[in-house]
Amino acid sequence: NEPNGVLLDVYRRESAADSATLTITDREGTAVRALRVPPEDGLHRVVWDLEDGDENAIAPGEYTVTLTAGEARQSRPVIVEPPVVVPRR
Repeated sequence: NEPNGVLLDVYRRESAADSATLTITDREGTAVRALRVPPEDGLHRVVWDLEDGDENAIAPGEYTVTLTAGEARQSRPVIVEPPVVVPRR
């Protein structure tokens, strides 16, 4: 994990009337968070801050990110690791 969340890069070949949506679901298929992708063409970086829709930190584990744009859908797995804590001396 990046310190500030998961970086999600989305390339839109063409501009669209509507924005696309990235939906994050947990292992049970329950939606945890939805993030908007701008409708303009080009490369967009969306950051999932590892929080659910109520701004609660999510638990480490396996999640699925699904991009929905019109009728098109594409999914990819994401593994959220526990944070690494380095002891101070």
